[in-house]
Amino acid sequence: MCVWYDTDHEYQRLARLHFLAAVEQGQKITYLTNRTPPVVLSWLSLTGPELDALTRREQLVISSADEFYQAAGFESDRVISRLQAESNAATRAGYLGLHICADMTWALPELADSELFLAYERQVTALAATGELPTLTGFCYYDRRQLTNEHLEAVRQAHSKSLTAEQAEQREPLLRMTPLEGQCGLRLSGEIDRSNLAEFAATLESTYCDDDDFHLDVRELRYVDVATVRLLAHSAANLRNGYRFVLRSPGPIIRAILRNYGWDQLPSLTSVATEEAS
Repeated sequence: MCVWYDTDHEYQRLARLHFLAAVEQGQKITYLTNRTPPVVLSWLSLTGPELDALTRREQLVISSADEFYQAAGFESDRVISRLQAESNAATRAGYLGLHICADMTWALPELADSELFLAYERQVTALAATGELPTLTGFCYYDRRQLTNEHLEAVRQAHSKSLTAEQAEQREPLLRMTPLEGQCGLRLSGEIDRSNLAEFAATLESTYCDDDDFHLDVRELRYVDVATVRLLAHSAANLRNGYRFVLRSPGPIIRAILRNYGWDQLPSLTSVATEEAS
């Protein structure tokens, strides 16, 4: 996802908030920035034993954004290969995933040749959506003061999610699930990932009725991972008596995962576009 900030204070607050969330979730954190490590550590309020513990187990790494992205000139395939390698290494080390905090100030000159850079952003978004970067969480921080409206919109479109600093700081429930009126099913809004997949699976099981099609209104679902769509596909495959799972207004991420894994060919799983009032 990309996050927009308007002041340095907003940026520092966001960095600390997302850092704490990653630690709580058992992820390794790589901070990509051209600021010096002491500056970043001051934002994160890390000193003494807490910093020593994170450093000793290498849970926090502060790296040069220029070196990571542009060691030999910007090459999207090289950067993506490195993201894949470091994500895999974090998992092997026992972490639940790799959390990238990327200060995108380095990218502003690249936006002059924006199609090359935006193609990279779209490629990473697609890889995450289709499960080829399954344990990577990425926050790209952009200074809105340094972008034209045209570039701002282009970068928004290249990410699966785009939030202002205020939106990113809100501590609303990650996922909302409400029963559909007059039909067997659920209306979903928000995000589903490994942090709440078990909760979603339990609600799905408790809501399901075995004498009708089961409808999922997913038009307000901003993000899902491969494991979520796999759960839906397996649930649909296990339906009896000719009933179906009906996905109402699935977004591009869900459609891409279904297509790439062949689950869109399941006769018991169907998608419909609808503009019905809620």
